[in-house]
Amino acid sequence: MYRTICRRVGTLLLRLGFKGNDGDYRKVNQISVLVINIQKSSFGDDFFFNLGVFFRSLSGCDEKKVKHNQCHINMRLEHLLLEWQDDILFFGLLSEENENDEGALIHKIDNVFNSNELIERCDQLMTLSGARELYRSGILSGGLLHKDVRRLLGDSAH
Repeated sequence: MYRTICRRVGTLLLRLGFKGNDGDYRKVNQISVLVINIQKSSFGDDFFFNLGVFFRSLSGCDEKKVKHNQCHINMRLEHLLLEWQDDILFFGLLSEENENDEGALIHKIDNVFNSNELIERCDQLMTLSGARELYRSGILSGGLLHKDVRRLLGDSAH
């Protein structure tokens, strides 16, 4: 099931301008690197979608190698997409309880990864003004934010 998820999500992310493979996908611009990582649980068949944003102004990076856990903002995808939270959590339940319902899984993945909300939030996160707006609105409160990015996003002078 995990391989099915990686293939399907990878195909959808490549269409959205991400590059990568094997569960690590990156979208790069002048300001930041956005990383989406598919993580399989060590304790079962569940899986998670991690999202990270690395701001180039805070430190240098090799954009082809940056991992989600090296990012200045790090969170689970369901914290960013409240509208789709139940569907994202369903992915893990499906892998554990309904292994044979691959069609339902693909349908849920397509809905989430083709959603306007995901595309808009990812685009927002890749700019300082957009990330600042999400930070101030509380949407990023479910994630881990490096102290330097908290200062950067909380400082109205930037």
